[in-house]
Amino acid sequence: MRGPPIVGSLLGTRRQMREVLKLAAAGKITSRCEPFPLSEAAEALTRLKNGRIRARAVLMV
Repeated sequence: MRGPPIVGSLLGTRRQMREVLKLAAAGKITSRCEPFPLSEAAEALTRLKNGRIRARAVLMV
């Protein structure tokens, strides 16, 4: 049985990632997301396909 894959960042170097994580830990980075209840997953996907998601779509379970 295989576990979940571990995926790293495809952008930047390890040093840059450490710097970003330090900024995040200091509360200097904010993220934008649009939460959707799991029952609205189809709507979230439609909006994503149509370019109507401004940041990240997050399904709430």
